[in-house]
Amino acid sequence: MRKNREVLTILLLIAFLVSITGCQLGGKAKLEENLAIARIWNLEIWNKGSLDAVDQLCAENFTFNYPLPGCSSDREGYKTTLTNYKKAFEGLSCEIIESIADVNKVAVRWKCTSTHKGPFMGIAPTGKELTTTGISILTIENAKITEEYTESDMLSMFMQLGMFPIQGQPAADAEAAPDEIEK
Repeated sequence: MRKNREVLTILLLIAFLVSITGCQLGGKAKLEENLAIARIWNLEIWNKGSLDAVDQLCAENFTFNYPLPGCSSDREGYKTTLTNYKKAFEGLSCEIIESIADVNKVAVRWKCTSTHKGPFMGIAPTGKELTTTGISILTIENAKITEEYTESDMLSMFMQLGMFPIQGQPAADAEAAPDEIEK
């Protein structure tokens, strides 16, 4: 009886420590699995543009925070957004610079390169090579991505496309300034 109490006490202590630290038994394996899912997300979805990978990796209730105008923030809207990015930016290639995993989240810092060859958000193709950076946080439950929250440097991208002036250069559509301003 005493031995049972000791075992029960140890199990309760372990359960308590697990609950207050947010850890899970087998946590290292879970973290590695989540990091692997993030690598596959990058390779199959963003580098290859695989819509099948979206269905395989993203849960049915998946949401994301950056749908293009006219797109929903669900899995189908994600596919449309991905397709539009791949059409607009030829050779879109994304590299994971750094990733950090937690129990059900992976933060990924990434860099993408491409060439602007198709229309994007009303911007005609420029043929310019672009480099864009950002951070995505993937929520992963039961080996499926349920949410992607991304912050990317869109200002830098629009500057590279010539939409906003880069210091010392006029914007692509800017008219020459008059020599004098009339009063």
